[in-house]
Amino acid sequence: MNRKILILLIGCMLYVNSNALAVVLFGTTEGQDAQLVTVDQTTGALTDIGPTLLGDVKRAVTGLAFGPAGILYGITEGPTGFFVKVDTTTGQLTEIGRTIFGGAPRGLTSLAIRSDGVLFGVVETGRDLVTVDLLTGALTGIGPTVWPDFPRTLTGLAFRSDDVLFGTIDGSGGGGRLVTVDQSTGVLTEIGLTNYLTTIGGVTGLDFDSNDVLYGTLDGGLALGIIDQNTGAVTGIGPTLFNGTRRTVEGLAFQPEPEAVIPEPSTFFLLGTSLLGLVFRRKHR
Repeated sequence: MNRKILILLIGCMLYVNSNALAVVLFGTTEGQDAQLVTVDQTTGALTDIGPTLLGDVKRAVTGLAFGPAGILYGITEGPTGFFVKVDTTTGQLTEIGRTIFGGAPRGLTSLAIRSDGVLFGVVETGRDLVTVDLLTGALTGIGPTVWPDFPRTLTGLAFRSDDVLFGTIDGSGGGGRLVTVDQSTGVLTEIGLTNYLTTIGGVTGLDFDSNDVLYGTLDGGLALGIIDQNTGAVTGIGPTLFNGTRRTVEGLAFQPEPEAVIPEPSTFFLLGTSLLGLVFRRKHR
């Protein structure tokens, strides 16, 4: 009996820890289907959280990045985007500010945050690498995202744990490419092609998990896959399905992995006294 109680106590503690360590992959869908979703990392299947509403207006979010204190930031779709906070439980958007660049509002195609809390993005129209002020949304230019001799549109950005910045070039005009991005100049270095099923879709959303595995949304955002960081080669996981229908996913962001949680002494006390109570009842029957 004592052995069974011990096994039960250990199982309860492991259950508490496993729940605390759950990591979620968030995504956003485009157009009239603009929603915050979670993405199953093993199948690509989507689970809706809620519409991405700014006030009462539904707005698609093209870039996602988790910042300090676990805040999910986003940028709304369009040439004059809003920098927003995203409620991970409802999808509701809260405006931080307009993304002003060169004296005018500019849309961004993607977001990625470095380990020191500096947020990077790429201007949609000018194809410039910028930093984004987390408090205001103001943009500071770094330089054009050039490869090999012309500015390129980056549809995805993601930092690896060693703070190397990766990006994906728009798939139109010869197929998408995986690149690294010089954080001081914006200059791109090609790694390889990221074609998947078609040569025009490329990779849209992009993020690393806690093990530095690079995930992306493929085929114009209609599938989830893993991207080889050394070659750009893509391995498909599955279509991004919701209720049997493929939906285009643009932004991707892994929720930061929490540190291992050790139950507080009060938790151990409650579990222990409860189990001892069971033992006492059993002995006095």
